[in-house]
Amino acid sequence: MKMEIILLQDISDSETKEQILSLYKKHNKTLYYSDICNELCLDIKQVVRVCDELEEEGKLELDSTISDEKEKEDGFDRNNTTHV
Repeated sequence: MKMEIILLQDISDSETKEQILSLYKKHNKTLYYSDICNELCLDIKQVVRVCDELEEEGKLELDSTISDEKEKEDGFDRNNTTHV
């Protein structure tokens, strides 16, 4: 098994919000937490926290009805997010 070192960004939640929203505009599709983490090199805890905040602000809709095996395989056993 090949191991890979990934350097995570150390950015504010405000900057994380901007990057996540920009990522949704770029892809215009459902993204999973693991997609966001991998593409933006962000920590899963920060991604989940910021996505929750974006949902509270009405900028994202979290979809708890969709489950993805990839999330579990990657260690991200959490709901996916959907752009509104």
